[in-house]
Amino acid sequence: MEAEVKNRIHALLDKYWLEPEHSDIFCKGGLEWLHSLKLSEIDQLILDSNLKLIENLEAHVDAINREIATIAVNDHAIKLLMTMPGIDYYSAMLITAESGLPQIEC
Repeated sequence: MEAEVKNRIHALLDKYWLEPEHSDIFCKGGLEWLHSLKLSEIDQLILDSNLKLIENLEAHVDAINREIATIAVNDHAIKLLMTMPGIDYYSAMLITAESGLPQIEC
């Protein structure tokens, strides 16, 4: 979904032949540039709406990542798997989910 929203923003920029000042228009500086644009009334509404969608999606992803990290910290099996080189909490959780390992209470 985020890719679709970003594609709509790119399409608006193409419509106005606007060249972004940043190679990644969705980094902090790029977003500031996008917010500073002045387009026609309807296109401005579309741009602002899409920028809010991206912000909301990123906020939801951040919240989910924090929840996943909290779960990982409280699971002994995941902490044990994370002692292996190259295994972060995402990988450890995937391994436990796929292998059917039970959650171990400390």
